[in-house]
Amino acid sequence: MTKRVLIGTAWPYANNHLHVGHLAALLPSDVLARFSRMKGYQTIMVSGSDMHGTPITERA
Repeated sequence: MTKRVLIGTAWPYANNHLHVGHLAALLPSDVLARFSRMKGYQTIMVSGSDMHGTPITERA
């Protein structure tokens, strides 16, 4: 049986200049997802959304 991995991550808020905090929020989950896929695990990475952050992210 293949191991299943679910990774949840938050969307970044683009309400100011980009900084290291944006990278620090997204990089660990992305690395974990890629590593899990390389190991052959069935991996799903999902991100949240909300009515405030989604329009900002789409415009960015």
